[in-house]
Amino acid sequence: MHGLLAQVPFRRGPATGSAIIDGCLAYFELRTVSVHAAATHLLVVGNVVAMGSGAEPSEVPDPLVHFGSEFRRLAP
Repeated sequence: MHGLLAQVPFRRGPATGSAIIDGCLAYFELRTVSVHAAATHLLVVGNVVAMGSGAEPSEVPDPLVHFGSEFRRLAP
C-alpha cells in the first residue's frame, strides 16, 4: 500500500470496499448518482448504501462541530 492510507490503520467498507479509517466517529459509503460542475469544484451526489462507526461506544469522544460561525461541542 502506497500513499496517505499507508500512514493510518483502516479497513475496507462492507458495501463498496472504500477505505474506512479505524476508530472513526462515523462513515458513509456512497454510490455516485451524478456529478455537477460548480465553479472550480465538482459536486458529487450519491446514495448512501452503508454507514456506521469505526469506534466502540466507550471510545467515542465528544465531537467538535462548526455551527453558527463557531466551533461547538455536542452535549447531552
